[in-house]
Amino acid sequence: MAIKKNFSLSDMAMHGLDGSSLYILGAVEGKLFMKQNDWTESWQCHLEQYLKVPPRTGIFIHTYFPSISTALEVACGSSRDSIYLARRGIDVTASDYDKKLIDALRKRFIYPHLTYVEANAFELPFKDNIFDMVFHNGFFIYFKSEDEICSLLREQCRVAKKYVLFFVHNSLNASLVHRFSELALQDPIYNIRFFKPFEVVDIVNRASIGSHSLSLLKFGGPFDLLYNKRIRKTIPNILYPLRETIIPRMYQIQRWKVTERIACLIELEK
Repeated sequence: MAIKKNFSLSDMAMHGLDGSSLYILGAVEGKLFMKQNDWTESWQCHLEQYLKVPPRTGIFIHTYFPSISTALEVACGSSRDSIYLARRGIDVTASDYDKKLIDALRKRFIYPHLTYVEANAFELPFKDNIFDMVFHNGFFIYFKSEDEICSLLREQCRVAKKYVLFFVHNSLNASLVHRFSELALQDPIYNIRFFKPFEVVDIVNRASIGSHSLSLLKFGGPFDLLYNKRIRKTIPNILYPLRETIIPRMYQIQRWKVTERIACLIELEK
């Protein structure tokens, strides 16, 4: 399969597919949107580009949860968000099923607070209740089976002390859905599942994860332009020094129809 390689960095930043695992162990072929070989080929084409764009998920987490001390990223992909959090003193474990990826990242990124672990997301190799937060970005969007999503979510809640945070693409953003359908014709990495907010709530309720509170936040959208020093390459961005503080909060005032993703926050009552 020929994979298109020349997507711009702005495409990558807006669409944010880098949180997903190279391949998800335990998923039955046919229940995933992509086959393993297609996924690996596509991912390798984009890895370096993913590493160059802002770690928006890491910034989002550090803005809203500055007091957490431990975190697990499931299906870490490029691990750019784990790297961001580790550089701010959070003890982060970045996990992925792909051994070659984990080995390569472990050699490339060496930080005192960052650990890489090869892990099956359906059977995480960790004890119960050991991470302040478990998070992933763009992981569930490749699953057709809600039973598998629920199984994955229960496993994440098992190892989390307090929070589980996940991001899925928002089907209320019609222009984004259309854009992805066009991109998917040339690159299967864009063949994903979109979710409505109520579908996210239904999945969490169906997972039967015990006592918890649930919040849906907005993530990604027009305010991401403020991550650039210049807006549309010409206008100086006077808010650039404040970008990491204000952008995650500015997302919340935009409409759902222009929002890129749904951020689902589960606060566990353990």
